[in-house]
Amino acid sequence: MSKKKDEDDVLSSYTDLSEAIRFFLHESFRHIENEIRYHIASHLYGEKLKRIDTTDEDHNASSGLEGRLDNPLELIRFDGNPLSENTLTKLAVAWNEAQIEAKLVDMTFPVTQELKGRDLMGHVTNFAFVIEILINRHLFIMNLQHEIDNFTFNTLDKASVLNKILYLFKNEIKESKINPDRISSLFKLRNLAVHFTRDNSQRFRTTLQELVEIWKESSRLMELIDKKEEIKDNNFHSMLTEMKDSFIKRFTQKKGASR
Repeated sequence: MSKKKDEDDVLSSYTDLSEAIRFFLHESFRHIENEIRYHIASHLYGEKLKRIDTTDEDHNASSGLEGRLDNPLELIRFDGNPLSENTLTKLAVAWNEAQIEAKLVDMTFPVTQELKGRDLMGHVTNFAFVIEILINRHLFIMNLQHEIDNFTFNTLDKASVLNKILYLFKNEIKESKINPDRISSLFKLRNLAVHFTRDNSQRFRTTLQELVEIWKESSRLMELIDKKEEIKDNNFHSMLTEMKDSFIKRFTQKKGASR
């Protein structure tokens, strides 16, 4: 392989990794905002439901559920409508209105707010991609700069993301500059999302507080990497910090605040 071809391949790999980090970072925050908007829509929908009254027609429609309420499998197999067409239409309209209004309304939540929806899965998996690619990119640059040899590079390539971090930042961890526990929490959530069994579906949940702590620790990790690499176009730390701060300001409550 010619030197020119080799240089082009290195540049292409570097660019691809950098663009992937930016893409997955934006995707991760798009998903977590959708998750919060879903909670806002659910709250608005709940308020709208209070204004929808059931009728005798609804009571007659729900009679088909008799004898099924104690049997989950029978409920799953039930192919009728437990409500009248008129009420179902009202519910559909109310939910559509709530989803539209949720995009326009900013509502804040306590940091104890539990999250467990499908968009949380999107956030966790995409954000885990960010950290994984970031670490792989850093190892790639270290190998180019001969800071680690080919054997070490190839061996680390097979290691878990957390083990790579423990190897690369053992001194910073000893000095308490970063805490890998939060990164570990991220990948535990990612594994639950990827292996979505019945048991894992019950365990896949987190809080706003835990997510914020994961973002903060990831921001510290990015800052350390930016300083080590000294590459001018590195802006991952500032990108994450801006997204994190914007999200916290828009959607989380300050102490003593109300929804």
